[in-house]
Amino acid sequence: MRPRHEQRGQSLLESALATVVLVTLLLAIIDISYALFVQQTLAEHVRETARWAAVHPADADAVRRRVLDGPGGAGLYPALQPSHIVVETLRPPGEPPRIRVAVVGYRLRFLTPGLQYLAGSAEIASETIPLESDP
Repeated sequence: MRPRHEQRGQSLLESALATVVLVTLLLAIIDISYALFVQQTLAEHVRETARWAAVHPADADAVRRRVLDGPGGAGLYPALQPSHIVVETLRPPGEPPRIRVAVVGYRLRFLTPGLQYLAGSAEIASETIPLESDP
């Protein structure tokens, strides 16, 4: 039978290790939820902006500003830069011209160690819509 003071130290160590694992897991769940929220809101905002750009002919800078401002001008996307936003007019032969708005290379900042490297920085949101009027 072990002395009681050694068991107390063992319980403390086991509790500390379990707490570290649980806190890391909780942070990962929060980070993944936040990433899904940002991806969905950004995709919806890019869709709305592409529709706006199809109806209201504007230059690419105005479209970028509209994406950067976020829904309702709230600016919800930290670290989103104009260089992350691609705006192009596509003119496929035999089809009406289209406008494409996409967010590429945008990286979220995570709380969980190592999750930043797993997430990558691919194209997050993209929408292509026919133009209402040819500029």
